[in-house]
Amino acid sequence: MIGVDSESAYEVHRSTIPAGHSLHLFSDGVFEIVTADGGRGTLTDFLPLLMQPANPPTTEPERIYQSIRAMARSGPFDDDFSLLVLTFP
Repeated sequence: MIGVDSESAYEVHRSTIPAGHSLHLFSDGVFEIVTADGGRGTLTDFLPLLMQPANPPTTEPERIYQSIRAMARSGPFDDDFSLLVLTFP
């Protein structure tokens, strides 16, 4: 969690990300959407979207945004939509 509690201590872990793979960093507002049918999106609902293949020439953040926008009710999102995708050469 980023920026939640500056007084807390967190464990540190390291991972190697292989060449050609991506790291997705996102806020809960990316998946906690109100859906077109009035439901609420969850992380479990969102994870399969991350596993879908790229759709060139659309960028990865744009692909994800457009997919979430299509599932969400019309109008602005209720929460922030923060998404960063880092692709390693």
